Amino acid sequence: MPRGARAEPTGVTVEAGLGGGMVRTGGPFSRLDSVTTGGSVAAGVWLSSRTALTGRLALATYGTTSGDDSSDYRYWFIGPSVQHWLRPWAWASGGVGFALYQEASDGGSFGSSGGVGLDLRIGVSLGLGEQSRHRLGVWLESIPAAYRYIPRSLPSPPAEWDVFMSTTLNIGYQFR
Repeated sequence: MPRGARAEPTGVTVEAGLGGGMVRTGGPFSRLDSVTTGGSVAAGVWLSSRTALTGRLALATYGTTSGDDSSDYRYWFIGPSVQHWLRPWAWASGGVGFALYQEASDGGSFGSSGGVGLDLRIGVSLGLGEQSRHRLGVWLESIPAAYRYIPRSLPSPPAEWDVFMSTTLNIGYQFR
């Protein structure tokens, strides 16, 4: 390969990252904005030299404490995503998939509710050496979702639609 030329991506692509940000919830069972930590993994194939199709698993999690009561919350996105490289160092991606909300109070087991979510990302990525397919990336990820909230209390009121949106700034590894 000539000096200064970039290796075109082919075959598989893999990504993993960790980050932090905010979760905002709304709907009839609203909770306040909360600081969140998150992470994601993805694997897929290159459709062209600038576009990849991946399967993504992303998580945002946070906890609250009020007196002797504590609760843990998890928001998941599971689904496909298309990532398109706008420049050799900048990209955008998006996908529609399954959204999962989990809640546990006072160390109990997690109750779950599912719905539909989006995974929207924009980021930059720098090679870890000349002509390297190994890259260090930084991206902003937003996951808006709607799900059927099923309260765990007895007697249980009817399930209602609820929404959440997590937004995190992530740093991670990309194999391009």
